Order: sequence, then C-alpha cells, then structure tokens
Amino acid sequence: MYSKLGEAIIDGNKGEIRSIISDLEKKDINLTNFVDEFASVMLMEANLSYGNFHFIKMALFLRELSIQGYLSKETEKELINLMSLNMTERHFVKVEAYRFGYMEKEADQSTIKKMVEELDKGNSHNAYYYSLGLLEYKPEVLRNNLLSLGTESLSESLGHSFTCFYPVMRDLMVANSRHDTNALFSYILYLSRFDYDEEVHIQYDKDSFKNISHLIEVCSSGEGIVNLHHMITLTMYLLWEKDEINGDYIPYHNFNNWIGNKNVDEKQREKIVNMKTGGVHLPKNYHDFENIFSLNDLDNSLPVYFKLLDEDYKKAVDWMFRLYTTYYNPNWDPHYFTSLYSALKLFQMDNSKDKLPSKMAIYQALRYFSQRVEI
Repeated sequence: MYSKLGEAIIDGNKGEIRSIISDLEKKDINLTNFVDEFASVMLMEANLSYGNFHFIKMALFLRELSIQGYLSKETEKELINLMSLNMTERHFVKVEAYRFGYMEKEADQSTIKKMVEELDKGNSHNAYYYSLGLLEYKPEVLRNNLLSLGTESLSESLGHSFTCFYPVMRDLMVANSRHDTNALFSYILYLSRFDYDEEVHIQYDKDSFKNISHLIEVCSSGEGIVNLHHMITLTMYLLWEKDEINGDYIPYHNFNNWIGNKNVDEKQREKIVNMKTGGVHLPKNYHDFENIFSLNDLDNSLPVYFKLLDEDYKKAVDWMFRLYTTYYNPNWDPHYFTSLYSALKLFQMDNSKDKLPSKMAIYQALRYFSQRVEI
C-alpha cells in the first residue's frame, strides 16, 4: 500500500492519494508505519514557507502519539491523508547519507571539538565526518552535544535549531534505526549555518528552571509565531529533561536568555481563570464534539475541552487532532500540530492544582490555529 501511495505522492496525484487512503481497511491503517516509511524523505525537506525540518518534527510527534495509543484508527486515517496531500505541496532533496568513511578507531572529546570547529567554519561535510565517528563510538554524547549546540542559536532560529531536531535525535538517532545517518546529516547541515564560541559545548551550566508553573504561563502568553515558539521550545526542554539523551548537561541559560524579561499576559490568564467547567456536559462521541466545539468561540468551547481533558485525556487528544484535519488546506502550517502537541504535553506535565498554566498553552495553540484557517 505504501509503495503505491509513495508513487502517488511523488507524482503529485492528489486524486490517487485520496482514493488509496479512502479504500484503506481498518487493519491497514498505521500512522507509525507511514512515518517510518517516509522519514528519510521528510528529513530532507527544502521548504521556504516554513523553513526546513518542520515536516519531520510534525510527523514524529504524530508518530509518538500513535505508538502511545492516543489516536484512533479513524484519526490516523485522516492524518495520513493530510500528510500525504501536504507532501505533494513541498519540496524534498533526494539525499542518502551513509555510515562508512570514518577512519579512526575511536572518538572522544577531541572528536567533538573538531566537529564543532568544522561546523563553525560552515564545513558541513567535514563536520559530518567527525560526527560519524561519534555515532559509531559515542552516540549518546553525540546526540546531546548536537542538541546543546542547537540551543546556542535559539534566538536566531526561533528555537528551531533545537526543537525541530529534538524528536529527530530522540526517535531516529537510536540503535537499529535505518534513518540515523540521514537524521545526523540533516542536523549537521542545519547547524553549520551558525557560529559557535570556543568550548561552547563543554561549559557547565548552573542555571535551571526555578518555577515551572510560572514559566509555562510566561511562555504561553501573547499571540503570534514568536510567542508560540516560546511555548513549543519550553515543552521540548522539559521533555529533554526526562529522557535519556540529555547527558549531565542541559543549557538552561540559552533558553532563559532568549525569553528575557517577558511577563505573563494577565488578561489572558484571567480569561482562562474565568472558564469554569462546572455544569458542563461532555459530548458522547466525536461527532457530537465536532458539532459542539467552535474555533470561532473559544471562550465558550474551551470549558468543554478542559473538562474532557480532565476526565478522558486520551479521547481529548484524539478528537482534537481529528478536528484539525477537517481544516486542511495546501498551505498547511506544521506549527498547527506541533503547538497542539506541545500544549497537550504540558497539560500532562503540569503539576499545578488547577492546571491553569497548561490551559493557557492550550488556549494559545488553539487561538493560533483558529486565526489562520478558514472556519
């Protein structure tokens, strides 16, 4: 099935894509397999509308939700359809990177230093040579150092130098992955755009996130793409803290310096405080939810969604991602999904009593979406 679908995507045959996916039986719907099949292509996106690497990030977040069982077959079918159609609107460079070429019998801190020096010069191919050695002998060290380097350019890249590659390092730069070298080469090409201070990857950071609830409120404040990226990037940092690829060093100061003295939007906060869920009746099924929830009226719709999140998080995730697909257009912005994913992750990690901070994040993500699609 995926080979035929792949041909239709390459040919830009939207009618054939819709036909193939429409005919899928329930047993054949598997979003995880779809992303695994096309990850190598997605990694080499060349898109000027949203910048490179947005598509693979979006796809890997959806893949994660699929693996964890949050998405129904009905929702996965719509997501596969959306990604397939959207891939015909994008451009990808056909590149395949290989593991062979590194000539040394070990890799250590000096190898990291050489890799960074070549990145600083913009010599991406030389940097890739040293990264191959690290991939062979020190894969965990490599992943963490690349992500740490990415955080050095948060302000220059709206956080993309870290956030776009966090899921790539987490999901594709792992043992037995057939995409590891393409993922590595893709990130090396991206990082070689920036300048790096000497020993930047070795510094010790005594900074940390002191008040997570307050920081979520800060990052979830404000409209527009910059404020949205504050929230997305914070989420990736918090996920990075919990996984196995962060080593002993997380450069908190790079994030704190980027956010600066940004304050909480008190009007926005008060709006969420006033959204009461008492007496709210929950929809019985997705179609009821689709009829009840209005992007045009978030003030009245969100209390329903907040109650659903409290009572059935899995259903709340599934239904909202499926609702998003009904607004697909050829100019689909990957930030729609990545911000929704991030806000819902914050809701899971939010330890505050009323989850007000993460509810602000959900409001921010939904408002961004509602202001940019035809309703």
